[in-house]
Amino acid sequence: MATIRDISKAAQVSPGTVSRALNPEQQSSVSKATRLKVQKIAREMAYQLPQKKTKTAPKQKKLPPVRHFIVLNTHTPEEEAKDEYWRLVRLGISEQAKKENIAIDQVIDMNNGLDPETIAPYDAVLIVGTPSLDSVRQLKQANPNILVVDGGSYFENSVDIVSTNFDELTKAILDTLAAHTTKDIALINGPRIELQLDGSRLDGAEDPRTWLIGNGWKYIIKNNFLNRPLGPIRRRNWLVMNY
Repeated sequence: MATIRDISKAAQVSPGTVSRALNPEQQSSVSKATRLKVQKIAREMAYQLPQKKTKTAPKQKKLPPVRHFIVLNTHTPEEEAKDEYWRLVRLGISEQAKKENIAIDQVIDMNNGLDPETIAPYDAVLIVGTPSLDSVRQLKQANPNILVVDGGSYFENSVDIVSTNFDELTKAILDTLAAHTTKDIALINGPRIELQLDGSRLDGAEDPRTWLIGNGWKYIIKNNFLNRPLGPIRRRNWLVMNY
């Protein structure tokens, strides 16, 4: 097989000139007479131009088969409009679902009531918000694949959860405040509401942060605090309000 060096000897030009004469992108740098001479000799010697290496397309990530999820929302549209947090949680779920090839087939407002059999056909159930333990138990009988997002409870470890660390942060804040006073500290928690399957609400459910009562914090006023006497709080050095 002929080489560029063979052609350069036959044409009596340098190998660089041969290379440019045979390269369509560099031919303009060689005189027409020399270019035609080199190309004629190359054809006679059956010279084959080297094939350009084509870039192979990057391998696409193989997606898993489509899985079908249902989302149960314990907050009303009005409540979600007032609290940007829950809207962003559901937006994050939607965006991640697209990446994981998960189809969110239905979003149900549990405030309107829910038949547990509704969730049976789905690959998994995402509950956003605070269902009651009894609701979770009933739903699990219809579909064992349940994940509760920020439900404020461990649900007796019967389902998977994605939870916040409010209890740890609350303790850290109280510890920091305690380092600056010798007096007691009052903690006011906002109301916690759990949703039943019939759409009814359980007001005044215990806030998980109340474990602090047994850990050295005497005055913790929880739920519906406006209806409770505030005398002890007025004598405290610090007031922490959680919602």
